[in-house]
Amino acid sequence: AVAKPRTVVVAGGGPAGMKAAVAAAERGHKVILCEAGPRLGGQVLLAQLLPERTEFGGLVTNLEQELRRLNVDIRLNTRVDAALAKSLRADAVIVATPDHWHSPMTVEACAAGKDVYVEKPVSNTIDAGQKMVEAARRHNRVVAVGLNQRSTTHYQEAAKLVQDGYIGTVTHVGLSYEG
Repeated sequence: AVAKPRTVVVAGGGPAGMKAAVAAAERGHKVILCEAGPRLGGQVLLAQLLPERTEFGGLVTNLEQELRRLNVDIRLNTRVDAALAKSLRADAVIVATPDHWHSPMTVEACAAGKDVYVEKPVSNTIDAGQKMVEAARRHNRVVAVGLNQRSTTHYQEAAKLVQDGYIGTVTHVGLSYEG
């Protein structure tokens, strides 16, 4: 457990938000999980409807059990905005919503005086990302972006192979931007 527990508001009740809420609660924080819709699960609720994909429903059920075990305060039909973050006396906001909400929620949380952890991608446009940076600077807030995959073993091993010259000298990297 952490030395000084915080109040953490998680925006988004899909698997990423549910898992973030579990992780924060396991570390001793008071966690409030807000989902804009009537049910937790996000896109997994659609995936479980596919033929031979009913196991996805088990993911949601297991995470719901973990949330209950950890006494996470779950609020359905609740969108996180600056007023809510202030009224809940949140120390931090975790944004685990569909991509198009990342920027507006981060900007609102910063305006409310909250630090933010936002899952990748940061935003869906460069302009939206710039607004996030401006809000963090203007309100002197910490905004961290989760690049979870960079932390997994197989990506670290792949990076080491490249760094060790396994594929030779990298002379060109391509990037495509549509916007």
